[in-house]
Amino acid sequence: MNQNISAEAQQNAVLGSVEGNDRKINKTAILDVIDKLFVVLLALCPILQCLKGPISDARTTVLILFFPYICFKLLKKDKIELSLVIWLAVSSVYEIFNHGISFNELGREAIFLAYMLAAMNHIIDTKFFVKIIKFVAVAASFVLIAQYLCYYMFRYHIQTVPTSFLLDSSAQWVGLLETGRISVGARIIDFYRPSAFFLEPSHLALYCFPALTLSILSPKMDMKEFIITTLITLGILLSTSGMGIGIAVGLWGVYLALYVGDKGHIPENRIIKMRPVNWIFVGIMLGAVVVMYFTVGVFRNSVNRIFVATLTGGTTAIGGRIEGGLKAMSTISGKEFWFGVTKMSDSVTGYLSGFFFTFYKQGFIGMILSYFFYLKGLFTLRRGYFWLSLLVIGISFFTIHTHNISHMLLYCIAMADGFDELGYESKINIPLGKIYEKLFRRNTEGNSLDE
Repeated sequence: MNQNISAEAQQNAVLGSVEGNDRKINKTAILDVIDKLFVVLLALCPILQCLKGPISDARTTVLILFFPYICFKLLKKDKIELSLVIWLAVSSVYEIFNHGISFNELGREAIFLAYMLAAMNHIIDTKFFVKIIKFVAVAASFVLIAQYLCYYMFRYHIQTVPTSFLLDSSAQWVGLLETGRISVGARIIDFYRPSAFFLEPSHLALYCFPALTLSILSPKMDMKEFIITTLITLGILLSTSGMGIGIAVGLWGVYLALYVGDKGHIPENRIIKMRPVNWIFVGIMLGAVVVMYFTVGVFRNSVNRIFVATLTGGTTAIGGRIEGGLKAMSTISGKEFWFGVTKMSDSVTGYLSGFFFTFYKQGFIGMILSYFFYLKGLFTLRRGYFWLSLLVIGISFFTIHTHNISHMLLYCIAMADGFDELGYESKINIPLGKIYEKLFRRNTEGNSLDE
C-alpha cells in the first residue's frame, strides 16, 4: 500500500515538473516574440515618427509603450554596463538642466538613455536590429524600382505612404508623396523623385546609409552580402538624394581603395600603400561616375542639385543646408556661445542642421558633449562601424536628423552592435539585480527575463 502511494507521488511529481517546464518554455517563447516585435518596431521608428498615433505620434507611442518593459528588464540584470553610455548621460543631463527643466525634455532624454542602456546590455538584440534595417533598406529599393518602372512605363505614380495618417506637421510632403513631382515648396520638380515609404528622398538615404555601410564594409562579403549591398546602393541612387548619392559613391570608393581582397582590421597607413588592383578599381568607379553623369539624366540632376545653383537665384543643396546655420552662429557671442540661447531669435531663418542647431541651442559645451559617443566609436570601432561613426559626424553638418531621437537610436544601436562584436568590456558596472532584490525583498532566481 505504501509502495503504491509512493509510486503515485513520484508520478505526480514528474508530471508537475513536466508541466512546469512546459510553462517555462511557453513563457520563454512568448518573451522571444515580444523581443523580436519590439526590435522591429524600434527599427521602424524613423518611418513611424511622421505618422499619427495614440500618443502624439506612432514613434512616441512605440517608445513609451515598451519603456516599462525595457526598464523592468534592466532592473533584472545582475550588472548594468555604463561606461559606453556615460557620455550620452552627461549630454542628456546637460540638455535637461541647461535652460531649465521641461517635462518633454526630461521624458525624451530618459527614454533615449533607457533604450541605449538596453542596447549596451544585450536586452536589445543589436544583430537582429541591424538585420531589420538592412531588410527595410532592401525593401525600399524594390519599392523604388517598382515606382520608377510604373511611372516611366505607364505615367502612374505608386503612392506607398497613406497621407491621411500623416501628422499635420508633415503636410508639406503630401504633394511629393502623391505625385513624386511636387516639392515641399509646392513647385513642380523637373524630374521624378519617388521615396518608397519615406517622406522624401533624403529621409530614405538617412535611414539606408547605415545598412549600406555595414554591408559593403562587412568582413564577410559573400554573394548574399554583395547582393544586399548592390540593392541598397541602387535604391539610394534612385532616390536622387544628393547626400545619399555622395555617401554611396564615397563608401564604394572606400571599399575599392581599402578593403577589396582584404580581411580583418585595416592599418591606419593603408591608404598610402594601396595595391595596383585597388587603384584600378577606384579608377573604374570614377570613370563609371563620369559616364553616368553624362548619360543618366536622373543621376546628373541629382549631382547638379548638390553643386550647381539654379538659374532662378536658388542655392545648391549643400548651400541650402548650411547657410541658415552659418547665419544663426553669427548672431551669438559671449555666454550664448558657450551655453546657447533660451529662445530662437526671429532673425534666425532657414534650415539648421544637427550641428548648428545643437550649437545654437546648447552652446559649444552642449555641442561637444553631443558628439562624445560618436567620437568613442571613431577611435574604438573597426571597419563598417568605424565609418558609420565618421559618417554620422559628417552628415550632422547637413541634416537635423542626427540629433533626432529616432535616428540617434538608429545610429547608436547599430554602433552598439559594433562594440559588442569587438568584445568591448565595460569598466563601470552597477549591480542593479542585487539592488532590485534588496528593494523588493524577493529572490529573482529562476524568474529572470534575460536571455
